[in-house]
Amino acid sequence: MYRILLIAIVVAGLAACSQKTTSTPSARFGVKGLMPLAVGNRWNYKRTFYDSATGNASSTGTEQINIVAEIIVNDTAYFQQTQNEIPLSPGSFFSNVDTNTVIQTDSANRYTFFKRTSYDAQVSTWPDTVTRRCPGHNVLTAYAGDATIGSYPNCLKNIVLVNDCTGQDFEKWVYYLKPAVGLVRVEHYKIKNDNTTWYTDFTDDLTGFIPG
Repeated sequence: MYRILLIAIVVAGLAACSQKTTSTPSARFGVKGLMPLAVGNRWNYKRTFYDSATGNASSTGTEQINIVAEIIVNDTAYFQQTQNEIPLSPGSFFSNVDTNTVIQTDSANRYTFFKRTSYDAQVSTWPDTVTRRCPGHNVLTAYAGDATIGSYPNCLKNIVLVNDCTGQDFEKWVYYLKPAVGLVRVEHYKIKNDNTTWYTDFTDDLTGFIPG
């Protein structure tokens, strides 16, 4: 909790002065971790929405992840990111805490966002704070092996299941990440009223990674 509060304080100062802090060599997991994190990096995506009844694609749009700032807290580099659905304030941050783990910190939680493992394993849980149901938890499972997604070979897979206070899963995120490139595909699923059948809500496919 102290670390989250400290990050929030530093971010407020960063937003006020709009400057990048000076980093130390031991904090430089930015370029060596799973995600290439550096101020100015940008990922562009094609978003495809699907009809819940037919499963067919219904419309398309765009999504973008931007790294807009860097701060150092306790010798760890945190990179502030924005998306169409994640504005600059109050802030969301990625950090490569080691070469196999990406964490995300926001105003409510600090949790493992993506993990590389040598075997299938549940690696993290954290409280769900964004839901219309009674709050439950997010459960992250990492999968061993790799997959080819579009033109990107050797991609890693993680899945986040979101449940409510009764333990019912109702939302699912599937992430495919290529090391040194970043997220190449995101799949978002919702559960139908029968609480059994999943349908695809939307998918994001990487159309370009632009280093800063």
